Amino acid sequence: LSHTGRPLNIEPPVAIASSGDSYQKLHWNGVRYSHIIDPKQGTGLADSEIHTVAARSATIADALATTVGIISEKHRNRILNYYHARLIVAD
Repeated sequence: LSHTGRPLNIEPPVAIASSGDSYQKLHWNGVRYSHIIDPKQGTGLADSEIHTVAARSATIADALATTVGIISEKHRNRILNYYHARLIVAD
């Protein structure tokens, strides 16, 4: 399974989870705010992406799908590697 057409190198069992603001959002003064809170601002993320993560358990995949949307790319790669997880999609 892969968004890019390349296979994922994750040993079974594999779980996939997505997180984003497709259904849970607020439009206010022309800005779309997510239900996911930006820890630095204390408000919903503005114009956030949808992230899909594959990991060894559904709990980890779910937590990482939310987490990767609020941390820097440097930290994103470190935490994904730590959990042997892969970011499949960031839209």
